Amino acid sequence: MASMAGRAELVAGSAWTDITPREELYMGGFGQRTSPSSGVLDPLSAKAVYLGGPRGSLLLIGLDLIHVPGSLARAIKQRLASQAAVSSEAICIAASHTHSGPDLRPRDERHRRYLNGLTEAVVRTGLKAVQTARPARLHAGVGKAELMRNRRTRGRPNDVDHRIPVLQIVERHSSLPVAVVFGCACHPVTLGWRNMAISADYPGHAQSAVERAFPGTVALFVNVASGDVIPRSRPNADALDPRGYADVLHDEAADLGGRLAAEVIRVIADASPVTDSQPRCVQRECRIADAYLGSGAALRARAHSGDASRSGWSADELQEQLTHEATVIMEFLGAETGVTTADAHLESTALWARASEVVIRRRLPESEMCRLMAAVCRYRLIRSRCERDAAQKHLVPVQVMQLGEFRFVALPGEPLVAVGRDWQRRCSSDLGFVIGYANSHFQYLPHPTQFGERDWWGKYETIANDLAPEATEILLDTAEEICSAPVLRA
Repeated sequence: MASMAGRAELVAGSAWTDITPREELYMGGFGQRTSPSSGVLDPLSAKAVYLGGPRGSLLLIGLDLIHVPGSLARAIKQRLASQAAVSSEAICIAASHTHSGPDLRPRDERHRRYLNGLTEAVVRTGLKAVQTARPARLHAGVGKAELMRNRRTRGRPNDVDHRIPVLQIVERHSSLPVAVVFGCACHPVTLGWRNMAISADYPGHAQSAVERAFPGTVALFVNVASGDVIPRSRPNADALDPRGYADVLHDEAADLGGRLAAEVIRVIADASPVTDSQPRCVQRECRIADAYLGSGAALRARAHSGDASRSGWSADELQEQLTHEATVIMEFLGAETGVTTADAHLESTALWARASEVVIRRRLPESEMCRLMAAVCRYRLIRSRCERDAAQKHLVPVQVMQLGEFRFVALPGEPLVAVGRDWQRRCSSDLGFVIGYANSHFQYLPHPTQFGERDWWGKYETIANDLAPEATEILLDTAEEICSAPVLRA
């Protein structure tokens, strides 16, 4: 391996392993689920693709999971950096964001066993990808998919990113397949919250179809800026509305994955060789303020005025805002249960599920549904901030990976499509992509301009975030600075 990396040529390796839970675990993605999983529809995988050369390396790891907790990413990177001699900043760990995989919080002993086994499996897979590296060639192209709808705008306008980045890696001399890396900006939510079986959703079907088309290849999916984008097959409902995600569309997962794979295969047939295929990677960390950092009464006033400034919370102001949200919630839930104060009723982790049940049973009109579900969302998030230092700043990783003319920036959360558009504009190229759900997780990552919308305080993606409104601007500014670094310009 070392001797090959010293030559002026690209080397590449790939590997995969099964990470399907062997026990029934609570599932991630939908708060309506209150019991563990039951059965497996299709397996979950961990994929690893290694690219190395004299000017740098990249170890890309894709997981069929809801997200990548920061603690998990750090543990895997530390071990791979020491065992595989790959710099930790050249390792990117990204999730597909399937909503039918396990919850990754260590909520009980079963989940802790799964997380420990997951760490070991991913490390082994990354090592194998590095150890099997051989001289390779890289081909690339960009496709187009008409599969999605912007749920934030309800398709009016339908602001989605149709681009499908595709990278194919083959052995240099034999042209035998090594790996295919591809992406799509769409939430994997075809199966809905009533599905209780483990599944990789449409990305799993797409990866399997690509691997069938190119026997011997490892197909790795990355989810690009999809925070506010869902499959068109989903009802055109508000993002907060549980009725929009209730149905289980088994056939749609396979159909969507098949159509995506067909486009990937078409692009590969016409893909161009990448002449400068040496990977270059740089990662930095930014200190970014906590999200809910504004006064309760003043914040509500600013929300109505469209001013998203959120700084200067005190403990009393946090509590005042929390009380306001609890009052709204009890207007709805109290009528169902007879409970008239927050008390233990709002302590339960099943709050989101109970509120969803009320929406469905009482057939709440959209305005009332939004009022209840937005209050539940804000209550849960503000409560979590009451349990920690509200003045803290988060260390947020941002990673830039350059392959030929492609510039990928990996962000730790759910970037909205506007964030991907901003990065594309900054790159002055259609080959600039944002990879989400990577290296850590800070929930939704909206664009700062979206906090200037008059209804931002009632929109799911601008409520459910851990970071201050300027977060993505800071991260993309840092990514731009990285792009001017000598290692990327060499």
